[in-house]
Amino acid sequence: MRKAVFIIILLIGNLIIAFTGCNKKKDTSTPQQAPILPTVSTSTISWINQTTAICGGTVLSEGSSPVTARGVCWDMIPGPTILKGVSNNGSGVGTYTSQIWGLYPGMTCYVRAYATNAGGTTYGAEYSFTTLGYWTRVTPVSNSLTAYFLHYKNSKLLAVTPFGSVIASIDSGYSWNPSSTGITGGVSFLSEYGTKLFAGGNGGFLFQMIMVIFGRQRILVLVHQH
Repeated sequence: MRKAVFIIILLIGNLIIAFTGCNKKKDTSTPQQAPILPTVSTSTISWINQTTAICGGTVLSEGSSPVTARGVCWDMIPGPTILKGVSNNGSGVGTYTSQIWGLYPGMTCYVRAYATNAGGTTYGAEYSFTTLGYWTRVTPVSNSLTAYFLHYKNSKLLAVTPFGSVIASIDSGYSWNPSSTGITGGVSFLSEYGTKLFAGGNGGFLFQMIMVIFGRQRILVLVHQH
């Protein structure tokens, strides 16, 4: 009797397993693939002044979806992203040129190209550069010296040279001319009058100069138009 009951229970269990197995749906969906990001390269910096620069990039491939935005991004620290300074130079593949703005003289800036599709944003190689300082270089200069112009900043005059910065306090006894743009054609002569050093050129215009020594480098800095 016990054997018959056991056989009946076993048969019922097998029927339940077979029934549930037949009703179980087979998963025929395709596994979702990860999106493919674009490929972009950064162009070298082609032009720099005190407040702007020119860069760009090339979108080499769009990835798994179309590129909807491209350009360059920049920051004062390494690793710039599109959350800071950014240009928008259209969409799709190809080469583009970007203007970097909002900079200030003597600033070190980091820049790289970017491209965005539905999967996200990817970046090209990073470059850094330094904007021009508050000075205007005059060449050629007699005695192989180079002149730099002081410009007005924060109630003082500032000149930034490759060798260091020069700051001069404003002297009310002089007529300061921080907007001077230089002696076209270079300085033709240097002359000393009392304790003052003058440089002349192009019709004999005289500019009072100060001489600054950085280590072994001797430079001239324009103080004001005489």
